[in-house]
Amino acid sequence: MLFERTSNHPLLSGTVNDVDKVLDAQDYIDLNGSYTFMEKYTLGLGINNVLDDDPPISSQVGAGFGNGNTFPQVYDSFGRYVFMSLTAKF
Repeated sequence: MLFERTSNHPLLSGTVNDVDKVLDAQDYIDLNGSYTFMEKYTLGLGINNVLDDDPPISSQVGAGFGNGNTFPQVYDSFGRYVFMSLTAKF
């Protein structure tokens, strides 16, 4: 993603910090699976962001919309996390 202020258009151009010129694309690997046993129990396990990739840093993100100087709506700001669930049907 290219920041608008790097444009040559006079209405868009402006000063830009080096970290904001280009925000790289990010690919994440997430794994999850489930197993049903005794016909009413389901055990789920998963890992999000298996490789623990860091999101790109931006100086344009404030405390209101940002999380760790990145865009949490677009990038995984939590890093790797593991989760488990157990569901019972009655």
